[in-house]
Amino acid sequence: MKNHRSIHLSVIFLLATLLSLMAAQPQALSQSLPKRLLVTQAIDEGARVTLAGNTHPEANKENDRGPVAGDFPMEHMMLLLRRPPELEKSLEKFIDRLHDQKSPIFHQWINAQEFGDKYGLAQPDLDTLSRWLESHGFKVNMVYRNGLVIDFSGTASQVQEAFHTEIHRLEVKGEKHYANMSDPQIPAALAPAVAGVVSLHDFRPQPVNPLRKKANYTVAGLPARMVVPADLATIYNLNPLFSLGLTGQGQTIVVVESTDAYSDADWQSFRSAFGLSGYTSASLTTIHPASTGTNNCTDPGAVPGVAEGEAALDVEWASAAAPGAAIVLASCSEGTATYGWFIALQNLLNAPGTPPAVISMSYGVAETTLGASANAAIYSTYQQAVAAGVSIFVSTGDAAAVNNDRGNPWAVDGINMNGFATTPYNVAVGGTDFSDLAHGTLSTYWSATNGPTWGSALSYVPEMTWNDSCGSTVLAAYFSYTTTYGEFGFCNSDLALVGGLNTGGGAGGPSGCAGGAPSTPGVVGGTCVGYAKPSWQSVVGNPSDGVRDIPDVSLFASDGSQWGHAYVFCMSDVINGGSLCTGAPDTWSGSGGTSFATPIMAGIQALANQATGARWGNPNPMYYYLARSEYGTSGNSNCNASLGNTVGSGCTFYDITLGTNNVPCEGTVNCYTPSGTIGVLSTSNSAYEPAFGTNVGWDFSTGIGSVNAYNLVAGIYNNTYFQLAVTTAGSGSGSVSSSPPGITCPGTCSNYFKIASKVTLTATAASGSTLAGWSGACTGTGTCTVTLNANLKVTATFNLPVGNPAVSLSAGSLTFAGQVIDTTSASKSVTVTNTGKGPLTLNWLGVSGNFGGTDNCPVAPSTLAPNASCTIHPNFTPTVSGTIPGELTISDNAPGAPHLINLTGTGLTAISISPSTLAFGTVTAGTTSAAKTVTVTNNLTTALTTSFVASGDYTAVGNGTNPCRSTLAAGAKCTMNVTFSPKSNGAIDGAVTITYNSSLSPQNVQLSGTGSGAAASPLSFSPTTMAFTELIGTTSASKTLTVTNTSAAAVDISSISASGNFKAVGGSTTPCAGSLAAGAKCTIAVTFSPSISGVVNGAVVIADGTSASPQIYDVTGTGVPPLTASAGSLTFAAQAVGTTSGAQTITLTNHLSTTLNTIIAASGQYAVAATGTSPCGSTLAAGAKCTFNVTFTPAVSGTIDGVVTVGYGETPGPLEVRLTGTGQ
Repeated sequence: MKNHRSIHLSVIFLLATLLSLMAAQPQALSQSLPKRLLVTQAIDEGARVTLAGNTHPEANKENDRGPVAGDFPMEHMMLLLRRPPELEKSLEKFIDRLHDQKSPIFHQWINAQEFGDKYGLAQPDLDTLSRWLESHGFKVNMVYRNGLVIDFSGTASQVQEAFHTEIHRLEVKGEKHYANMSDPQIPAALAPAVAGVVSLHDFRPQPVNPLRKKANYTVAGLPARMVVPADLATIYNLNPLFSLGLTGQGQTIVVVESTDAYSDADWQSFRSAFGLSGYTSASLTTIHPASTGTNNCTDPGAVPGVAEGEAALDVEWASAAAPGAAIVLASCSEGTATYGWFIALQNLLNAPGTPPAVISMSYGVAETTLGASANAAIYSTYQQAVAAGVSIFVSTGDAAAVNNDRGNPWAVDGINMNGFATTPYNVAVGGTDFSDLAHGTLSTYWSATNGPTWGSALSYVPEMTWNDSCGSTVLAAYFSYTTTYGEFGFCNSDLALVGGLNTGGGAGGPSGCAGGAPSTPGVVGGTCVGYAKPSWQSVVGNPSDGVRDIPDVSLFASDGSQWGHAYVFCMSDVINGGSLCTGAPDTWSGSGGTSFATPIMAGIQALANQATGARWGNPNPMYYYLARSEYGTSGNSNCNASLGNTVGSGCTFYDITLGTNNVPCEGTVNCYTPSGTIGVLSTSNSAYEPAFGTNVGWDFSTGIGSVNAYNLVAGIYNNTYFQLAVTTAGSGSGSVSSSPPGITCPGTCSNYFKIASKVTLTATAASGSTLAGWSGACTGTGTCTVTLNANLKVTATFNLPVGNPAVSLSAGSLTFAGQVIDTTSASKSVTVTNTGKGPLTLNWLGVSGNFGGTDNCPVAPSTLAPNASCTIHPNFTPTVSGTIPGELTISDNAPGAPHLINLTGTGLTAISISPSTLAFGTVTAGTTSAAKTVTVTNNLTTALTTSFVASGDYTAVGNGTNPCRSTLAAGAKCTMNVTFSPKSNGAIDGAVTITYNSSLSPQNVQLSGTGSGAAASPLSFSPTTMAFTELIGTTSASKTLTVTNTSAAAVDISSISASGNFKAVGGSTTPCAGSLAAGAKCTIAVTFSPSISGVVNGAVVIADGTSASPQIYDVTGTGVPPLTASAGSLTFAAQAVGTTSGAQTITLTNHLSTTLNTIIAASGQYAVAATGTSPCGSTLAAGAKCTFNVTFTPAVSGTIDGVVTVGYGETPGPLEVRLTGTGQ
């Protein structure tokens, strides 16, 4: 790697990875650590959290008809999981880079398995959640590949027992339903990993198209003009694309449904009647995408009425916009608790391989009604889709800005958006209407006779907002009303009662309740929050409201109820509202809605995909880029939709500035009612602030505007750039230049070129070098020409005359001075020189132990030329104290490879103590020994706060020129004197405990001495010795020391204390305190809390007022780390170079009561492999043991040191086993 690359701090990798690579040549191996576990606490069913915002608004007392039976089946519920916040931010950044043309990963999409591996939950969390569901009797049908959704089934009683909410029967407006009556609850331990249950009710999303019985088709005497595919192609300029062969051939558009189409023959009839049959590459396929595990997708059949009509128009009008595309209808039956189309979408996105590139969906439910979990599920699903390159098109709905009041005569719940359309990862498609009839220009834009495919549109037709209600300012003006509101306004008129009191119209507005929960059911408020505004949603007209706003684009969507224009489609189920599709289409079904606009827009995107040869994921960043280019900072008057057939021919978007999507309302939520009974929707209750109007550029009624399809596809094509990256390799050198200009390598070795650009690369070898050839996107040895339809990489290899390389190292070993644990030393330097005559290929540079560093050496396949050199800069970061060996290994193609440099360093604690033990010998009781000196050194670069105390019959005081006090300066030393003043006979142990404000505090100086000549102690102790073994950082169970007064008089025990890591207090029965009668007994409770591993000496000190006071009782303890190995070192016998030794086995023991996550690595020429009946893996259960083997494969002769490092995430890890062997 040129410049600086990191040499791995230690060659640490997951054991499973190691096992799969055992036979490979030495190389730098590193794996990211396992994903952070989210379920880290024991599951306590009594400690619960509420998943707020997950009760349907209709689940109330008024509609309640009592609980369902306990065995009521709840099939294929979906538990939505939550990735950790840092992983969510990583995914958001990844998606941004996928859509950034200047990113090296532009359009490098990932499939479901890759998505789950990178952004799903860790497998242990998935296992824990599955086991929890199963513990409550649920059947886990599958865990989706994305690692974020678990499909499970059970009964209502199991839902109540696990989620603490009852499922009740409901009756709403005469319809029977069931739903949970309160927000679900889950154990608090699971909350970090669980977003919620997607749905626990059967309130289904409904298609958004308003069906008309028949079309008033283009016939003499009728003023209306119905829209057919030929009209669509004329109005939105699709014909030039079709002429270029851009018909969608080779593209697939999927419409997701909860129903099948009534008959595939309807699609054929539609295409035949409207001249689309000539596009023979087209097809229609109905699928029911299966899941893994227990299949959750069954054939729903044709669901009578609006649903089957939705399916028909979706497949027909997607095909109208992309007549050569393959249309796929993907449908699943509604589950008892999960939407059928959502199941279909999940299964499509999580199937093996590449998902479809374009998906259209025309269902709708308000954010406030969906609930927090369902909103989160839609968001998460669309995220996965765009990461796979899928473009999701969603209808905004046909209820203006009041999605919750769809079908009502007026709004009562205020501004509410369709939660399926408001995420930042979908294109939200709104609706418009034509303004020709309103302005008396019908004949200007429509021929009096139809063409051979029934088309009659003459050009682009001026557009306005689609609004069927009395809130329409255009409709009000047409009937001579100056206002829509007030006692004398249009909405309070008799005329409005005839057909103006409705909420029909193209939907748009701000996201308001994607998260949180409303305080009033169905109304934005309470803790509701909308989706954050995506960075790409920036264009003139779009407000600085901080939230996602919809729609993005709009197309004609009117149902013709006011201005006569609507779409024709074929749905021949005459029993359920359809019409026979025979003869002239003036008897066919007619309808409107953003349900039409959405598959049309999906079809237009399919044409762009065909043109660019690419899938686009979320196309919104490109749409808004083109809109900003067109509108600038103040709009573009040439692109005003009201210009009609004089609108600018170069416009990509038609800016719709006429009309509102305002509707009538009642009540106090977003309703302006200055007088009269009926008000109009307003962002202010005290003033007319219509929700919403139009303006220059983007607006809530129509978004960016409608489209000129040819200019949109051309704009996407002409603004698509790909990166051409050039590298040079080989033992020689040279340069590469490009035509057209842009590449001059070395120097500028990568650049971006417009799609389909042909770039010719010329390689020029330097003096003494020759061009060996091209690799990557080029081959051969001449000039290279590439066509940029994707990011491409090209390498030119230049070679010097062939010869053998040789390696010369400036040092054979490096020794690092003492370095404080967890800090990094200054780097040392090793120069690698190629003293041979051929190019030196450095395949791998690696270090072992606690060593790391950087280098400026070339990375293979680049080479180091003869007489050239590069430099390696090792450094040292100790994790333990003491001498630490390691190696710098250079794997190359020179004789004698690999080349090794021995590394040695010493790990220091924050302070060093010298000496660490003091022995005072025998001292007469009542006298004081000569002082012994202890020196304390601060190894840090910052000052330390210190304190020290001696135990028992020992005293420590600061002395000398720099006596130890409360602070010790950086790098300074201080001294203290320690003396021994025995008060009793026999061996007396103690310690000086030195405490400081850094890791591994405190440290002890072990003290020993013997007292003689003292009066006999009046006290005896049982047991005579006391020893502990305890985990570091924990406290042992107490042990009882029994004290007996063996004298003839009472003894007054005035105090009890203990030294080191011990604690002594009066026992629970007959505690030692105060007067102890002759012959009486008392007890002392002793505990041990080790702070370091190994043996710790201490003493219990009893002051009793006698001449022999204090009495000293010696105690010892051994601190045990959480994880131990059966051996601290292994020695291998002499082994022939290039062969592998016999294995030696290490057993690991987890002393904790919780599972440890372990990562095992061996350095240098040693290797590890799991073995035995309990082989070591990535986890080690509480109290368990596991085994692994260590082998030695020397690459050179001589003594070779190494280390096995076991990381386990606890203090004082990691664990190390020192290795030594000899190559011969």
